[in-house]
Amino acid sequence: MVASQSAVVRPVTKQAADYSAVILSQQSAAEAQVAAVQSAVAPSMAAPSSNPEMAEAQKNYVEELQKLTVVLSKVGEQSSRLTRDSEEMEKSESYVDRHLQSL
Repeated sequence: MVASQSAVVRPVTKQAADYSAVILSQQSAAEAQVAAVQSAVAPSMAAPSSNPEMAEAQKNYVEELQKLTVVLSKVGEQSSRLTRDSEEMEKSESYVDRHLQSL
């Protein structure tokens, strides 16, 4: 039974590592998009708008960018935890393999 558990752990850790890599690449792409939008809009954001509708739109835009930044940081933290968990699972797997071999 333990040997079959070890066989299951390997694909799971591989999937976790793959998932972590996908998250990191998506995070990098999202950060690049945010940076591109910010640089494109930065000149118009510097001067307050005299149009109340435009001022409200700018305020909403800044709030949404702040929310996106928070989400991206949480994604990065989750990716780090997933990577760490995957590494710990691999260490545990090797410990179990060594223990089974000694039996």
